[in-house]
Amino acid sequence: MGNPLADAHTTDDGAGKMPKQEPVTIQQLKVVLKDIKPPIWRRLLVRSDTRLHQFHAILQVAMGWMDGHLHAFTIGESLTTRAIST
Repeated sequence: MGNPLADAHTTDDGAGKMPKQEPVTIQQLKVVLKDIKPPIWRRLLVRSDTRLHQFHAILQVAMGWMDGHLHAFTIGESLTTRAIST
């Protein structure tokens, strides 16, 4: 089993050029529940190639949820409220 930090994935630039290799890194995320006192939050370490549906599953475990809590993802200024199946 290789080092996950040494793994790489490719990206297609859409111009027909040879895809370049981008190293997979570990991202540190802080997840905060809104409008809760005292604050409830988790600091998560996830791979940079983690897809949203994978992050959804990670979040469920980190928060101790069993997919029964209403939640949404904000990416930049976009709010994702669509149901996500795991």
